[in-house]
Amino acid sequence: LAAGIFSCPSPSVSSLQQQLRAGPVHECQLTFANALQLLAEAAAAAAKGRALFDSTLEQKLAVFLSPAIKERLAQGRHEPAIALLLECEDLPAVRAYLLKACLEDNTLVEAINRYLKLVVIKLVKVTDFQPSTRTVEKSQIADLAIEFQQFLEDQLASLEQGEDTLPMLQVE
Repeated sequence: LAAGIFSCPSPSVSSLQQQLRAGPVHECQLTFANALQLLAEAAAAAAKGRALFDSTLEQKLAVFLSPAIKERLAQGRHEPAIALLLECEDLPAVRAYLLKACLEDNTLVEAINRYLKLVVIKLVKVTDFQPSTRTVEKSQIADLAIEFQQFLEDQLASLEQGEDTLPMLQVE
């Protein structure tokens, strides 16, 4: 996104003054006429960057709402920071709590890791699912669902599983 934002190769005050004495346009083509458009493009890129960051962060934090993860974390309920995390019931609450708590207490990540040490997450793309038929009638929906279930089970089976490992899939 940064590469798409306007930049000037020689933004020094002396360069601007020198070139503007010779004409109304600097070498970077910045003018009073296009300045507002360039500012709007930069603001749009910043908004897009924030949205991308927010969606990625929320995707990563969603794991804390999983019942299996909450069950693992419940082993550490005696620790106040873990207990507060377990009280979070939705993504905004998890995000608000973790962002603030991690800045205040750098040991929180270590505490979470202690209880989630053996969680293995595999990213699975829905586009990797290749059904036996791509055109489905109403009566075939159940068969397609069974094929997709088998696909997900195969993906879970491909993960290394120990006695104390919790394999999980993140479907994208």
